[in-house]
Amino acid sequence: MNSGRQIETELLYDHIVQNVGQQLNALDNDIPSDTDFIPFYDLHYGNLASFQIRSHFHRQFVKESALSCFDQKDKEKLLQHCRLLTEILICSHISQHQQVGLPLYVEMQADWIYDKEFVAYLTPLLTSHRQAGTIFFNIPLFSEMNFPHFSDAFRQQSFLRKDHCMFLWNYHLNEQSHLPFYRQFQSWLSIPLAVAHIDTPEALEFVRHQKITCGAGSSLHAPVKHFHQAKSYPVKAVESNYAPPAMLSSTITAGQILKTAPTVSGGSHGFRIKEIFDKEPFLEGIVVLDASRKPTGLIMREQFYRHLSRQYGYEIFMSRPIHLIMVNNPLVVHDRTPISEVGELAMRRPKERLYDYVIIESKDQFAGVVSIRELLIQISEMNVSIAKYSSPLTGLPGNKLINEELLKALSSEFSSVLYFDLDYFKAYNDLYGFEKGDQVIRLLAQIIQKNLLLNSEENAFLGHVGGDDFVVILNHHNAESFCQQIIQEFDAAVRSHYHQKDLLQGYLLSVNRKGEKEFTPLVSVSIAVLPVKKNQYQSLELLTEAAALGKKMAKAISGSSYYILTSPPGMTKERG
Repeated sequence: MNSGRQIETELLYDHIVQNVGQQLNALDNDIPSDTDFIPFYDLHYGNLASFQIRSHFHRQFVKESALSCFDQKDKEKLLQHCRLLTEILICSHISQHQQVGLPLYVEMQADWIYDKEFVAYLTPLLTSHRQAGTIFFNIPLFSEMNFPHFSDAFRQQSFLRKDHCMFLWNYHLNEQSHLPFYRQFQSWLSIPLAVAHIDTPEALEFVRHQKITCGAGSSLHAPVKHFHQAKSYPVKAVESNYAPPAMLSSTITAGQILKTAPTVSGGSHGFRIKEIFDKEPFLEGIVVLDASRKPTGLIMREQFYRHLSRQYGYEIFMSRPIHLIMVNNPLVVHDRTPISEVGELAMRRPKERLYDYVIIESKDQFAGVVSIRELLIQISEMNVSIAKYSSPLTGLPGNKLINEELLKALSSEFSSVLYFDLDYFKAYNDLYGFEKGDQVIRLLAQIIQKNLLLNSEENAFLGHVGGDDFVVILNHHNAESFCQQIIQEFDAAVRSHYHQKDLLQGYLLSVNRKGEKEFTPLVSVSIAVLPVKKNQYQSLELLTEAAALGKKMAKAISGSSYYILTSPPGMTKERG
């Protein structure tokens, strides 16, 4: 971009900031009329999760003459930049003037993060005006997305925090086959994935089947002009028998740590609220319910007394209905939601709402609340427990948790237990060193994790026994294609961990303690597959004996392989 256009660009952005800011100040508590809010829902339980702001307010401030020195493509990009900046300012305005208990998101194109003009001219303005929890990265079509470039740019940038971002995938029938890759990509960066344009029941069912928890579209709710218009939970279909996958036995749900809290109706007056707070000096908040005992609002002590302390606040609010100052759309979660997920949702709220209660529902009615203090204590204790019994190399559950999950598998109707072991790993480790050896172990763990995700293996468990041994538990007996995928990917990926000389000769050459040359094949993976039926194995000892036999049979096959032990040793013929 030449210097003239640089100046024009900076002037345009400054013009937007100044004029939009002035207009918003003039509106006071109101919102520009050409602004909509798209409700996003928890697709498992139907609760509101967040809102996306969509506004055309910027158009009245961008004159065609200001864009005369830009070509059509640059004009469109600049208008989108102005739209983003305007929505950021509106988001900030709402956070200052309205009581909204859920995150407010704006949308930016994913490829903007490595756009030089965006980084140079717009990120400083975003940094100075952005509120917490406000960025949706809109993922373009699969063929147009430069995933490596985005990953590098996102890790290097400093104006957006990872925990304040989400990926936004626009549902499209022709893009369904790429969704597993998008999920793997967002998993690598630890950024949640939401889905927009869920406009048919079929689309909703597909997205929910993919275990995506956040979405929006006309089959859920149309855009609204005011937050209170989206307070209901519109889709009964999402209230399925879904149970969160328990990857660890130490998983704790919101229902296990909730406590009771006083409740009032939206018509209660300020005098009633003050009376409750006066009687309970350590009470942090009060929940507002409708006639069917659904949560509609929240009144936190600090917020209530802040309103009363304003000029004429006591006279204005004490005799008026509490819905005038309550927090609309507070964070509501199902009692079966894992506390780790509750913590993520709570931390994405606007910063002035971070310490509000999280409201818990059970069977579509109010059940209790969780304070942020209690939530953080429980998450911290759970993480300590997980770390205590997890592998420091891979972060996966270790032997204690593995044994607990294996005992569950033995008593389940159907499951498959897979034991993974690397062949000829010791020779590789001795020749290439422990650091390279650890990389190969982590490579196998990552490939297993990725395929569990891509295959949507419900309630699957992956544990690290130690060294180069892993255990996977599936809730079905169809493990062959899964093993084939692992073997194919591992054999291809492990080649990058060898020197070219070793790859060309196809083996490792080393000298043993006697001074003799030894030729060792390249590292491969052996998998023992044990289909397990209820009470088929009477103890863990019998299961591990069978696993040892299965691994022995798999290792007898040249190269990476798997062996299926159809029944306990000595009972019937096995198959490979």
